Amino acid sequence: MNELAKVLERASRPFAPEEVEFTVKATSRDRRKALMVAHLTARSVMDRLDELVKEGLLESWTADFEVVERGVIKVRTRDGEKEEPFYAVVARIRLTLPSGKVLVKEDVGEGDTLKGAFSDALKRAAVHLGVGRYLYRLGEMWAELPEGRDYPSEEEIRKLRQRLRSLTRQEERQAQAPPAQDPLEDLRRRLRQADEMISKLIEELKAQGKGVEAARAVTNAGYRLGEPPEGSPEELRRRLEAARGLYKALQELKG
Repeated sequence: MNELAKVLERASRPFAPEEVEFTVKATSRDRRKALMVAHLTARSVMDRLDELVKEGLLESWTADFEVVERGVIKVRTRDGEKEEPFYAVVARIRLTLPSGKVLVKEDVGEGDTLKGAFSDALKRAAVHLGVGRYLYRLGEMWAELPEGRDYPSEEEIRKLRQRLRSLTRQEERQAQAPPAQDPLEDLRRRLRQADEMISKLIEELKAQGKGVEAARAVTNAGYRLGEPPEGSPEELRRRLEAARGLYKALQELKG
């Protein structure tokens, strides 16, 4: 695993459910339910990047921001339309790897305050590194609203955290699972193994006085014993199939 892959793997690990916050995105028409969105705080994102530095996966990191838009927008409320401030900010996270290579991730954030837009931009840019990306896999989360309230009760938030906890365990199990075998490397490994088995079988046949017959079987199979396992997947599969045929012929010869 190269240094960048290590950074991305570590950055994308789940957070403790207690570090995740929930915001109301929308409410049902009868205002009895709220559609909730899980998100991290900017502080949690910065802490994660600091952890990468402490663990030696990053030499350093910095972030700079650029305000690209500011103005006023109209928003709908229960009492009608009203005007609110609007800010759009670009965040650029610069990561310096131990090798000296610099990686830049950026995205745009929005908010009705500059602080909110800066925070949103930082979190969005960090998602490109995998930070908190797993939260998008939660899907829609609805919570019951207490009568006359705009935010769910602590009990409802507890249920959401329980759902998040289940996702976190799933993500951790996947992170601990062995990496999938590269198909091409798997074919090479199997060919090397086939060469070893065929070579051993040929030595046994020679010991039985059947060396000439073994050599003839190798020639008839069109198999080049000891050839480096290089080539396209299709070529390696053909060679593996030839190796199987040769091994079977040698086994029959051995008796």
